[in-house]
Amino acid sequence: MAEVEEVEEKILYHRTVTRSYKTAFELGQGVKIGSAHNPFFGFFEKPRTYPLVRRDRSVEQLGPILFLKCVDAGNIQANNLSRDALEIAQYFNTLAREFLMEHIRVTEFAGKPPSRQTCLFACDTLEEAKYWDSKMSAGSDEKGILCELTCNGIIFRADATWLRIESDGLSSSIACARAYWRGEVSDYPQMETLFIGEATVTELVE
Repeated sequence: MAEVEEVEEKILYHRTVTRSYKTAFELGQGVKIGSAHNPFFGFFEKPRTYPLVRRDRSVEQLGPILFLKCVDAGNIQANNLSRDALEIAQYFNTLAREFLMEHIRVTEFAGKPPSRQTCLFACDTLEEAKYWDSKMSAGSDEKGILCELTCNGIIFRADATWLRIESDGLSSSIACARAYWRGEVSDYPQMETLFIGEATVTELVE
């Protein structure tokens, strides 16, 4: 079983990018992690809407469920329905997963491992960081910047393979969440390091 570990001057690696809801880290930057939502969870703070174009060409922004209801009722001719429906499903699937993960962390593990909602997702090695960069960049032209961080705080190692909630059913999803927070390693591990504390960007890796 993995343990929460206190670290001093520990080197970790992180994939950083600039998007509408976050700014990439810069060399020499100091960051404090753990007191606010991280960009991953902060993404859900932004309302998600889809356009309804009326007959007078005016546009009304609808929430995702109302949008799909209007499509189903024939009130909207969606140009990219399959893409929109997949995006909406992934959005709520991920949000439900993260609420479940946090519930299990707080109620069954005394809130000791760093929260996925406020932590920095990092890697123990550069090779691990390159794996995540490749995985997260797949299907797009976006390539992240890998940075080296010198960290002081708390870390927890976990296997992201357990982060599944797609169709296994609630009991199975809960069991997977418990395995994640116990630090169990699956047959095909995708390891990640959850960090809270203070860090400095000491190198940008080419």
